[in-house]
Amino acid sequence: MIYFLTNKKLTYFINSCSFATLLDSSKNGCRLKNGLFDKDRRKYGFSDNTQDSTAMDDILGILQSAGRTKGEELLQRYQGLGTLEDWEADDEALLCPFRLAGEAADKYHRRGFTDYRKELDAIVARVDEAFCVYKQSWRKHFDKKEQESPVKEKKRKSRKEKDVMLECAKKFAEPIHGLELIQNVEAIKASCAYTKQPRFSFHVAFRELCSLKAKSTQGGHIPTAQMFDEAKKINGSYLRALKLADEEPGRRA
Repeated sequence: MIYFLTNKKLTYFINSCSFATLLDSSKNGCRLKNGLFDKDRRKYGFSDNTQDSTAMDDILGILQSAGRTKGEELLQRYQGLGTLEDWEADDEALLCPFRLAGEAADKYHRRGFTDYRKELDAIVARVDEAFCVYKQSWRKHFDKKEQESPVKEKKRKSRKEKDVMLECAKKFAEPIHGLELIQNVEAIKASCAYTKQPRFSFHVAFRELCSLKAKSTQGGHIPTAQMFDEAKKINGSYLRALKLADEEPGRRA
């Protein structure tokens, strides 16, 4: 069978074959001719003339200025959020698991099935125990800090200080035995802790709360847009190409 190709298609076909040959050079043993790489890089790469360099500096300056402006805007928005003490548990994504569990327990209880409510009460009791330890730890921590002299405080900071939140985190993470009906125990625990106090909840269930918030977004469990998450993966061949582009003209890798 004979194929008739136009000049444009023939050129495209030849270039495709050349590209495929270079792509498989590690297998077929083919190498570029001496000087051909430098010639193509001078022809198609970045120019070293002053005009292009000035234009590149202008672009970088514009990007730097835009980045600083955006950074200042974000800092101002962050400062306007207030302190952690002013936070209220009003995030629907974080409140949802505990609210749905409560509604399910009420529905089953009206039908005479009380086991689900008992399991939910056991979860709430564990969160309450951890919350009590949390408040006691904070109280002891600040009382001790007020009584210490500046010299003792400096020595305490120089030592590896025990985390004041360690005990309440341990209490929160202890397994609750006898749970058979409720499946998403960790999500309900984290959501219940959030209803107690946002600061406390992020101390004991930071990962779970972040996961709940990420799952509630449009992109799913990926906390950033999918296209940006995929763009973070740069393969080795692209990194090598960037390295070659940054080298001096005429220099071979």
